[in-house]
Amino acid sequence: MNDAISYDPYAMPADAIQDPPDTLWKAFRKIGPGIILAGSIVGSGELIATTTLGADWGYMFLWLILFSCVIKVFVQIELGRVAISSGKPTLGVLNELPGWRFRVNWQVWWWFFMVLATVAQMGAMVGSVGQALNLAIPGLGRWATQACGGEESALGRILTAHPEHPWAVVTGLAAVVLLLSGGYLMIERLTTFLVVSITFVTVACVIALQWTTKFSISLTDLASGFDFHFPPDAKGGPMPLPKPLPCSA
Repeated sequence: MNDAISYDPYAMPADAIQDPPDTLWKAFRKIGPGIILAGSIVGSGELIATTTLGADWGYMFLWLILFSCVIKVFVQIELGRVAISSGKPTLGVLNELPGWRFRVNWQVWWWFFMVLATVAQMGAMVGSVGQALNLAIPGLGRWATQACGGEESALGRILTAHPEHPWAVVTGLAAVVLLLSGGYLMIERLTTFLVVSITFVTVACVIALQWTTKFSISLTDLASGFDFHFPPDAKGGPMPLPKPLPCSA
């Protein structure tokens, strides 16, 4: 039994390996699960964490955001290459690295705790979708409150305080139904549409800001984001408030 089979019992046989695409259109047709992974990531970091960071600190961390975007691309590419060339899954490769071990390598433990945090993150994302849908269509929250006995009941008081909960439940159930349907091609096409739409809307919003007086982005603002420094700690004295990014509006 070779190393690939010992690490991955579902290793792809040699006759199933295809030649890499030689045109851009053929490459787009081979996106596959990668676009689904991108769809699950975009929104939690790129559209929530970075915008919150900009609202709090202005353009100060622009250099750090761009640096992390570049680094993670090459890290993911190299992880994919080593998995393909060795025939071992990424966790199997990480487990062979030197360093502290407790049954498995410390980096595998790090991955495990990251997955646990991701589960909580998924719950936060579902809640965020529920909040957005409740702002757009608040009728479901009011209907659910009345269906549960109104504000006089304990559940009704909870729904009154958190009217986004019904939409969060609907969102979670819709995701479960979509996954149980087993239609991978449908999920891939839907995710592709969502990723392209989010990218287009984000870029369009940035361009539209240039026609505003208060939130337009100047070259001076962008240059201030490449000072390569962090804010001082509490002992460093007061710090002038930075110009907030447009997302703070």
